[in-house]
Amino acid sequence: MESLYLLLPMSVLLVLASLVAHQLGGGRRAQLLASFLAAATPMAIMQGSSTQNDLIFAFWLLLATTVSARIWVDQSLSTRAASVHALAASLALGMAVATKGTGLLFGLPIGVLLAAATVRRVGLGRSAL
Repeated sequence: MESLYLLLPMSVLLVLASLVAHQLGGGRRAQLLASFLAAATPMAIMQGSSTQNDLIFAFWLLLATTVSARIWVDQSLSTRAASVHALAASLALGMAVATKGTGLLFGLPIGVLLAAATVRRVGLGRSAL
């Protein structure tokens, strides 16, 4: 019962892994494989019964990555929607850093991707909310 709080992040991680595979051009088979590999990761299996926060950290990091990649790839996003997505990705990165100290190290490339995607979509002058 103590590991129930990991159920939501783990299930969302599986969906996000499938979404990343889709964004990279993978078909249904690739999406299922990505979800299966995310579920079969030894870290995820071992932490299902412990109190470590690596899954929560991975959840926030993958969420920020997925939203940042969507800003970069999806040309149909309006400027306002891209700004809202950038805010959501920034909050997810902040939560990753707050969850684990290594969030600064692993979040830096995602932050650079987010900044580049936001400037590309919204513009330099309007990228700050």
